[in-house]
Order: sequence, then structure tokens, then C-alpha cells
Amino acid sequence: MNLKMYDKNEFIFLQGYLLDGFYFHLEGNIKILHMLDDGDEVILRFSGGPRIYGGAEFFLGYPVSASLKTEETSYCFYLPFHKCRDTLRRDPDFLFYLGKNYAEVMHVSNHNWSINQLSPHKSRVASYILTLDSQEEILKDLKDIPLFLGIGYRHFLRILSSFVEEGILEKTEQGYRAADFSRLKKLAKDRYLI
Repeated sequence: MNLKMYDKNEFIFLQGYLLDGFYFHLEGNIKILHMLDDGDEVILRFSGGPRIYGGAEFFLGYPVSASLKTEETSYCFYLPFHKCRDTLRRDPDFLFYLGKNYAEVMHVSNHNWSINQLSPHKSRVASYILTLDSQEEILKDLKDIPLFLGIGYRHFLRILSSFVEEGILEKTEQGYRAADFSRLKKLAKDRYLI
């Protein structure tokens, strides 16, 4: 295995390419992106690790269906398939870990997908804000949030403004902070799993 370091905003791998190894994400925040043929992009998940990438490519030989992009300096162990394929296909501990990894990914993806499909835009924004760790945490770096929520950036900003007018959010120099968690909970149908 090789330890690899990736700088902020660097791609670990790109959608559509064939992987030739596993990536064991150890540290650092990343986002998982999918781009449609027309150029529209959606953020499928945010991940802080630990997580393993390359399982579908290992078993099926398919090209990668999403890109991994770092949000900060991140570290991965890289293990080339050709050095481990036969051994790992017969290793029950590794296969259990890989299965558990995919079960967690599917659980989070299915939960978040249902919110994006069934919730109005205001509910999605409220649901996302509820994922913040505390009432003191600031909502900043706003450009990625609408891509995750499946709404347009300008519409997202209009929702934030309406939340400020209604006293649900407070605008600060750094971004937005939740001002009324009870009203956010009423607006949200469910919380995103991040």
C-alpha cells in the first residue's frame, strides 16, 4: 500500500475512468460528485472517512460512477488491484468490511435521496441546517450546499433570506447561524445523514 496525500480541491479519481486499485480514505473531508451528460453536477455525499472506494470496480470492472474531490488536505492508502485481487476475493474479513462499507453507504444514500425526492425546497434547507453540530456553528461555504440539496443556487439564497426575515436564521459576517431550532424542526421532514 502507498500513502497518498491530496491537497484541497484535488480530485482523488474522476467519474468515467477505470480504477486500478482501492482507495482507503483515512483523513480529511471529501465530497462525492456525479456529473450528468449535460454538465449538471450533483453532490451525492460528503465524507470524512474512514471509507473504502473501489469495491464495485474491483468486482465488476465498471468505470467509476462518481468523482471524489477533497475539501481539505486528505490522506488515502492506495492498494493496486493486481497485487491483491486473488487474495482479497477469498478473505472473509476483508469481504465483511467491504460489505459493511457498502451497507453504510447505501443506508445514507437511500435516506438522503428520499428527502431530496419528497421534500419541498424549504424543508431540504431546514433539514440540512439541522445537521450542524450546534446552534453556534456557522453555515458558510454555501456554493456546495445547493448541489447536495438538488436546488438552484439563487433559489437557495432566497430561502436563506426568507429564513432570516422570519427569524429562523441569523446572518453574521461569517455566514448564517440557526436562530430558532424548533421552527427548523417543524419545517424539516427529516434530517440528512452527512
